Amino acid sequence: MIVEELIDAIEIPFRYVVVTESTPIREIIEDMIAGRDDRVVYVVDGNNRLEGIISLGDLVRHYRADRIPRRGSWFPSAGMLRYLTAETAGDIMKKKFVSCRSGDDVEDVLSRMVSRDIMIKVIPVLDEEGRIVAALDILDILKNFSR
Repeated sequence: MIVEELIDAIEIPFRYVVVTESTPIREIIEDMIAGRDDRVVYVVDGNNRLEGIISLGDLVRHYRADRIPRRGSWFPSAGMLRYLTAETAGDIMKKKFVSCRSGDDVEDVLSRMVSRDIMIKVIPVLDEEGRIVAALDILDILKNFSR
């Protein structure tokens, strides 16, 4: 089965939060709270092409950065400094991310999602221009395999 077929088979509509690099972090959190089921925010450019991803964990690290213990140094690491000083989506988004296309094999997509050190729970589906057309939750994929 390919991703496009899985998308057609899913009965619930796709919902995902899309922002630009200049969106304030406070607004991103409000959007995520309103969505409730969203674990990821997608950062797009002016042509709606995916530029980066912000996870729920990134947002928590932003708000907890001043409370995270530092290992052996009184000065925060470069990674933590980024979270401490962040004000917009562009400041904390990850520019390297895993995505898939409509024609990709679903089993290959699942392998990509679980082949990392940290399991990816949601993967964006991009068109030929790099625009997001859907977001597949790992549960959507697993539900397909259980049928």
